[in-house]
Amino acid sequence: TLTSLTPDSTELLTGKTWLVANVRGFPKPEQDLNFFLWNHLRDSWDRVGDNTKAKDWLWSELSFPIKNPESYIRENSIRVQVTSEQAKENVFLDYLALETYQ
Repeated sequence: TLTSLTPDSTELLTGKTWLVANVRGFPKPEQDLNFFLWNHLRDSWDRVGDNTKAKDWLWSELSFPIKNPESYIRENSIRVQVTSEQAKENVFLDYLALETYQ
């Protein structure tokens, strides 16, 4: 869960919002990595992206545009889930952020 969102979460609604992750591991399809956000309006996880653009064992920035960010914000926090159906190897994640650009 990303908490203590700053600036005030209402400002996220006025610009373009992205979930940004920096990962290192096997690329897709050797090991698929999926990123989800919890949708409070539908009470379900929404898949927002995967590791298609990741490089083989090089740090790779992945950016996923978030439509309707208000669907994912509750009490100034956002729930993020990262999953893989393949247990081939560990994946390193050293950065995870919700970024907004005006």
